[in-house]
Amino acid sequence: MYYTASWCGACITFGPKLARFQRDHPDDFEVIVLSCDEDETNFRGFMQGKPFLSVPFRSRSRHTLMSSFSAPYIPTLIVLNPDGQVVSEWGRSAVSTNAETCLDGWRRGEAGVSWWHLLRVWKLIN
Repeated sequence: MYYTASWCGACITFGPKLARFQRDHPDDFEVIVLSCDEDETNFRGFMQGKPFLSVPFRSRSRHTLMSSFSAPYIPTLIVLNPDGQVVSEWGRSAVSTNAETCLDGWRRGEAGVSWWHLLRVWKLIN
């Protein structure tokens, strides 16, 4: 579940990385967008040309899913297993810093990213 919005600069930056990751793993990974936009026109424009599935903007399911899986900020990528259980709430960090092996970690039920990866990105270690 990918929480994103048309007005979010970080979402605009992360979107191409996520699309590339999905393209590199077509049989193992699918993105479903939950828009945090307040306007359907902006949402439709933002989604145009993106390879992602999306929950319809006016759908009750969108609001139900948004309240079921809390996203403290956007962009947030929550990774679910085939049974719909949360595997990781760190999907964005995993795709951004550990794209080579995060899918294997998710299959094992792990976050897909370690503190070491995060600290390197935050430039707290070399």
